[in-house]
Amino acid sequence: MDDGVGTLKEIKHVLDLQALRKAALRAGTGILDAYITGIDRTLVDLCRLRRSCWPRAALAARRGGHAAVVCQIIENAPEPVRA
Repeated sequence: MDDGVGTLKEIKHVLDLQALRKAALRAGTGILDAYITGIDRTLVDLCRLRRSCWPRAALAARRGGHAAVVCQIIENAPEPVRA
């Protein structure tokens, strides 16, 4: 006759696996959140750099020089959309 002990052990095992899975997902989410925060900071820094370069390019153009292109990627990138 089955006294239910095997069944209780199996249920505990399943619950333990679920807890481990949740902990792993939280850890992975934390790593991704930190990475995305770093990307956001980099985008903000690049936008500041782009804004600081525009006056220099305009000044060079007024002085008869060619428009200064510091970095086409930075100068032509759209402003980041904040979520």
